[in-house]
Amino acid sequence: MLLSVFLALFLPCAGMSAVFLVYICLLCYAARHYHRDEPVKPATENGLSSTQLAKLPTTMGKDLGLDGKDG
Repeated sequence: MLLSVFLALFLPCAGMSAVFLVYICLLCYAARHYHRDEPVKPATENGLSSTQLAKLPTTMGKDLGLDGKDG
């Protein structure tokens, strides 16, 4: 009886510990043997230029209609 209780509590913990250990070993192996062979592309300029940003319409806070008036 005592042996079956011990095995019922110990074997799941031991099994999950073994799975976790194998996972950590595979993670370390993959991290150490990762090589990027393709060249890194240079960053391209995305977005709007400063002149295009200046041409955009601006909105002031008073134009948003949040001053408490309903109509």
